[in-house]
Amino acid sequence: MSGRIPETELRRTPMPGAGPTGVGPTGARPPRWAASGPAVAQAPAVRSTDLLHGGRELVIWHGSEAYLLRVTANNKLLLTK
Repeated sequence: MSGRIPETELRRTPMPGAGPTGVGPTGARPPRWAASGPAVAQAPAVRSTDLLHGGRELVIWHGSEAYLLRVTANNKLLLTK
C-alpha cells in the first residue's frame, strides 16, 4: 500500500471516542473533507499519534522554513512558524 488510507476505510473508521452518531465526547465532528468527497481518495492520511510518536511536539521542515506542530493543553494541534 502507498501509505494512503482508502476512502472506504476512512468512512468506516470512527472518530476516537465517538458514539454511534460520529460525534466525539466534546461534541466535535471531524471536518467535512475527512468524511467524504473525491479529495479523500487522493490525499494521504496520517494520524497525529503516528507523527508525534508519543511526544507533544514535532518540527516540520518545509523548504528552508521550520514549523512547530504541538499538542496544546486542550489537546488541539497548533502549527506555528
